[in-house]
Amino acid sequence: SASTVLTDRVAALSDQTTNLTSETRAKDTNAMARLKNRTIAGRDLPLSPLVNPTTGAAIPRFPATPAALSAQSGQDLMDILTILGENVHPDVSTQEKKRLLRATVGLVDIS
Repeated sequence: SASTVLTDRVAALSDQTTNLTSETRAKDTNAMARLKNRTIAGRDLPLSPLVNPTTGAAIPRFPATPAALSAQSGQDLMDILTILGENVHPDVSTQEKKRLLRATVGLVDIS
């Protein structure tokens, strides 16, 4: 019936609004984290974690510090970069993935 179609459309619009709100919050969270991370001046100081830009969920194995980032495996780096929307070729070196993740999280290069 027309009422059911209208109810379904309203529900779909509500879902889309919820998704857009989640994405906007995640992008705001990540922007603030990047700004905070730019001020880190030591390898053992805590990173402000970025979140999944689509869902706002915590990113598994996100490094706690710049030193932890430097110690991460190539696969962990690839997983995190992929979640953050970075398109990284699988053949890229682990060192290059670390450099890219440092830039993506807002770190000034302190390896």
